[in-house]
Amino acid sequence: MNPEMLDKLTKVIAKNPDRFDMAEWQAGCGTTCCIAGWALVFAGYKPSQFMLGFSDLGNNEDIFQTATEVLGISQDQAERLFTLYLWPQDIRDRYRSGDKTAAIDMLNLIAAESQPAEDINEPDPDGGGSPFLGREEIMSDWRQKR
Repeated sequence: MNPEMLDKLTKVIAKNPDRFDMAEWQAGCGTTCCIAGWALVFAGYKPSQFMLGFSDLGNNEDIFQTATEVLGISQDQAERLFTLYLWPQDIRDRYRSGDKTAAIDMLNLIAAESQPAEDINEPDPDGGGSPFLGREEIMSDWRQKR
């Protein structure tokens, strides 16, 4: 996942939860967006003033695909990130109860999945271990917080 984009998304959700809504690509005024919508705004796309969407992109499929590319995630990750009912139950329930910062946990979960493996050509000083150690630690930390 694009770390710069992750940082921007996390900040807008944490500092302005009233400007974040998973039910909208973007509101007609362009001040409220979902994760995909904010990713596109931060990438320089212009929200349309007259319809839900972006004036420089076509249909929802274009928005989905472009946001996926901007975030640097896979199609599978994008579907799970952009589709609220595919979020893990605990994160989804928190969001639906009004805690919009639950979306930050979902972003971090996708980011942890996207974290590159450690360089497997580097010898492990401890003589073993998984090349996915960093990802596993992040996932374990997330599970403990649940």
